[in-house]
Amino acid sequence: MNLEDVDSQQIVDNSIELRVEEHVKAIQSLLDLFAMQIGFSPGVFSFDGQGVKTATEVVSENSKTFQTKNSHETVIEEGIINLITTICEIAKLYKVFTVPPDYDVTVDFDDSIAEDRDANANFYLKLVNSGLMPRYMGLMHILKVPEEKARELIKEAKEEAATELPDVSEIGGGGV
Repeated sequence: MNLEDVDSQQIVDNSIELRVEEHVKAIQSLLDLFAMQIGFSPGVFSFDGQGVKTATEVVSENSKTFQTKNSHETVIEEGIINLITTICEIAKLYKVFTVPPDYDVTVDFDDSIAEDRDANANFYLKLVNSGLMPRYMGLMHILKVPEEKARELIKEAKEEAATELPDVSEIGGGGV
């Protein structure tokens, strides 16, 4: 090996630069585009973990996602009511079953996905505490229980509070 061969064999950096950030941005852009195409707000789908929102934030922002959900519910509710009305009319026509002369079709969507449970409970607690709503009604809405169950829970809570003995340190107005 002579000296000329050594000079021509220099060390060359062959490392490949990773473009992770560019790929993450590209994927997020595609997700935002997809969200807009299906009627949701950009950012509803997140690849980087920064797009997480609570239900209260979605509702309070009156975002496109929430508006889309509400408009879909309106159309679906109308379709369900029309379907049930049609079924009842056909049932009367062919005497499949007896339809009450005066019936009302209602649709109640479970908005637990778009509702923040704590915010909902705080809303009803404020109404109860300000005297604008009886306790049993507040419990009915918060716990999603029938009236008799709510009244029973209030009765049990009152009985439990009445049987509790005060702490010895509270007797006489001071510490031991």
